[in-house]
Amino acid sequence: MKKSTLLPLAIAAALALAGCASTESGAGTPVETTSAAPTAAAKPTGTQLGAQALADIAQEIAGDDPKAVVVDEAAMVAQLPLAEKQLKAMKIEPAKCAAFVSADLSAELDKTNVITVALPGASAIEGVTVGVFSYKNPADATANISQAEAMLKDCSAFSMTLQGQQVDMKVSELKAKTKAEVTAANQSLMKAPGGEISTVAVSALKGNNLVSVSILGGSDAAEDVNQAQDMVNTVLELISAQAS
Repeated sequence: MKKSTLLPLAIAAALALAGCASTESGAGTPVETTSAAPTAAAKPTGTQLGAQALADIAQEIAGDDPKAVVVDEAAMVAQLPLAEKQLKAMKIEPAKCAAFVSADLSAELDKTNVITVALPGASAIEGVTVGVFSYKNPADATANISQAEAMLKDCSAFSMTLQGQQVDMKVSELKAKTKAEVTAANQSLMKAPGGEISTVAVSALKGNNLVSVSILGGSDAAEDVNQAQDMVNTVLELISAQAS
């Protein structure tokens, strides 16, 4: 049976290694991504949220933070050629772990409406990223969060190499609780030439909607889980308000 890609990880992996390579070459200037305006026809349909609903949720998450970066689906699709190029060039060891971070990203994005919000922290390796994935088919949402559980079992440690830059990843399960039907949490420790970075992620599945909150660069996993849980619950309330 073909495994579906863990979409947030696939995109993050490609762009993280691309960013790592550019930092080493001295091109580390942040680039702000602008969000394309939603079309008038983009409205919530059934239990799947449309572009306008997701844009409204993203605006609530970003608030008045002038450094917040919103990437909607149109902007993400524009980045796909680069992301897919990086994924194809990436060497993943052990090879069996490649299934979790490499696949047809275009096909994966066809299954869902998505938006992400990045809230920068005090340094370049700190911050909060919120992703809202609203699927046409609830089964696809379930498959995505199940992949995270499978990854913990089969690929808790692996490496990714691109353009001579190697990143070693170790993933461990954490305990978390949200208001969603299904909640999963993990901590990723990424070891690169610049040092080790922690990412604590809490994902919650409710109906067609998957919410993922990642805390980057924290030093206390328990505190990061609590922060992520609170943000997940806030986003779930925003989703309920849009779907009602």
